[in-house]
Amino acid sequence: MSKLDLIGHSSLIYLPEVTSKPIRARIDTGAKTSAISVAKVIVHDNYLEVKFLAHNEAYSDAKTLIFKDFKRVRVISSNSLEERRFKVKLLVVINNRKIRAWFTLTDRSKRTYPVLLGRNVLRGKFLVDVATSHKRLTSRRKGRINAYSNTIQRAS
Repeated sequence: MSKLDLIGHSSLIYLPEVTSKPIRARIDTGAKTSAISVAKVIVHDNYLEVKFLAHNEAYSDAKTLIFKDFKRVRVISSNSLEERRFKVKLLVVINNRKIRAWFTLTDRSKRTYPVLLGRNVLRGKFLVDVATSHKRLTSRRKGRINAYSNTIQRAS
């Protein structure tokens, strides 16, 4: 069994293609796909032009990126609202682990967190401790990861 990294209900992540600054992300095991806040999406013939939102100055140096590989998907929120969104692949770095994953593009400017990490990023890589945030994890991470990993291995 591979070792799972422990993360809390929120985590500091890096999206190096979007910004050089760390970004606070909400961890949501109920969400199938991850989402990122954007200011504008321009659809061209065969590519998307995406301007990422400076969310509470979380990533004020955010770039405008071009995506040739994208999809249009239907997203149903937890309150059963249906929305069509674009989906692109981005590199995300969590706890020094690099993952290339799909993110839907949406306006999260009224949300606390500019990024939501769903099961497409979490599954098989992370164990979520919902009682802990990224700030409290750093000092307790090693002991708790080993304790959780041991518990999971015994249960298997």
